[in-house]
Amino acid sequence: MPLVYAAIKNIFVNQAERFFTKEEQDLIVDAIKTAEKNTSGEIRVHLESICWGDAMVRSQKSF
Repeated sequence: MPLVYAAIKNIFVNQAERFFTKEEQDLIVDAIKTAEKNTSGEIRVHLESICWGDAMVRSQKSF
């Protein structure tokens, strides 16, 4: 199993069903796979139902 799929699957198990349909989740995974083919970077996804304060600051704490 490719690393990107494993990471996304792990994240989606807990939160994504509350935010996205199965079809939307599949589109997100495909978009991430495509984007990661064109870069040496890694795309990470983190979902929260509420973000207090600055989203950039929160994302830096999450990752």
